[in-house]
Amino acid sequence: MNNFIKKINQCTSNEIIDIINKELVLSQSNAMWHGRALSLLIPIVNSLVWMRDHKNKEITPQSLIDAFYLNKVRELYETETLPKDLRENIYKYLISLPCYNINLDIKENQPESAIENHLYIQTSIAYILGNLSGVGNIFYKQILEDTENLLLHSNKDTI
Repeated sequence: MNNFIKKINQCTSNEIIDIINKELVLSQSNAMWHGRALSLLIPIVNSLVWMRDHKNKEITPQSLIDAFYLNKVRELYETETLPKDLRENIYKYLISLPCYNINLDIKENQPESAIENHLYIQTSIAYILGNLSGVGNIFYKQILEDTENLLLHSNKDTI
């Protein structure tokens, strides 16, 4: 599957989405979570491919994985050079997260339920991308470590 690494900068957004979605279908036993994963995957991949094609920003497996962090999703939403329809689709994903507050500054912590729901989806996608890129679960393990640190940090703030 190292072909994925070679092709990622040449694929259309639909091709990238199809590759990842085939693996998502196999890994997601719950249709609701599969739908939620697609609601994140599709606007992020479409935005990254648009930036690749119009802003010469290279897509790598690592940049793809990084784009799924919640703060990076929000940054994409706030990227004014992105076409309005791409930004609207990212917005729809963000407000679909339970208790997500779009009015909070990007540096402020979102409610725990929004973070937990997003992290579940993010780790599902990261696991697949790690496998597709041929580096095993290195990316997935990093996401889990980041998640643990984030949850520890957010719990300290609520005490």
